[in-house]
Amino acid sequence: MAENKKVEKKEDTSNKVFLYIVIVLIIIVVTVVGTTLAYFSATVSNDTDITGNTGSTSLDIQINKLSTNANMDLIPLDNDLETLNKAALGHYNETSNFDATKACIDINNYSVCQLYEIVVTNNGTVNLSINGGITSLTGANTPNIACAVMDNNTTVSDNSTCIGTDTLAKNTLLTAGSSNPYYVLVYINNLDVPQKDKGPFTGTVEFQSGDEGKVTARFN
Repeated sequence: MAENKKVEKKEDTSNKVFLYIVIVLIIIVVTVVGTTLAYFSATVSNDTDITGNTGSTSLDIQINKLSTNANMDLIPLDNDLETLNKAALGHYNETSNFDATKACIDINNYSVCQLYEIVVTNNGTVNLSINGGITSLTGANTPNIACAVMDNNTTVSDNSTCIGTDTLAKNTLLTAGSSNPYYVLVYINNLDVPQKDKGPFTGTVEFQSGDEGKVTARFN
């Protein structure tokens, strides 16, 4: 009788271990599926270089997309400075120098962001005080499209937003005949839930001077 009880106890313990393993596997599968849904469902396309001016001002804007698409898909990105800075450089960039072939590319060769250079030029003969920023960034099916202001083409300085009339320049002196570059990182904000941001986005850039009016340009 004692031997039978020992056998039954051993079998009961084995069943519990097996049950625990099954539960752990189920949790892992659910977690992976949930992460995949949130991570790989975003598709965004955009053009590379767009120039805009009003014709009534000496200000000109040139927009250059500096990052190279690994493909035309953007996957959501966490909105914190450390993550955004790593994303801007790219996973395989082992230096702090900009490399267009690696910028915004993650370990799986997906695009996690797009990096834009906005060059504002004063073609006039008078120095100007300018204000400028991204006045809108929208997409019909990309509600979580977001942007961050950069100090240069590798470093994000503000992860709150780039949206505003003076987020890039505020009462900044632009001397006659000179140009100032500004940098913006565009990405899809990760909500840590399944999200389906999909389709094109459009960003509008606006710079103005009290004396010379304003100039706008778009990337889309």
